[in-house]
Amino acid sequence: MVSPLGIADADMLTLDFETEYHGLHNNSKDLTGIEVILNTWTIKVKENGVGDFKSLAPDAIGELFLIINYAIT
Repeated sequence: MVSPLGIADADMLTLDFETEYHGLHNNSKDLTGIEVILNTWTIKVKENGVGDFKSLAPDAIGELFLIINYAIT
C-alpha cells in the first residue's frame, strides 16, 4: 500500500500483480489538481489476507521501486 495523501485505509493503494510487468506488483494514482507534499508519504507492505503489517518476513522484499512523475507549474 502506498499513500501520498495520508495514512487512512481510504488513502492507500493496493498493489496488484500484473503479468504486463513480468509479475511486478504495481498501481498508479492520478493526483492532478491535488497538492501533494512530497515529504509526508507512507509506504506500508503486507501480504494479501493478513490483518497487520508486522507479519511480513524480513527477507520477503528484495527490491522496492517508487516512481514519481510530476510537473512543476
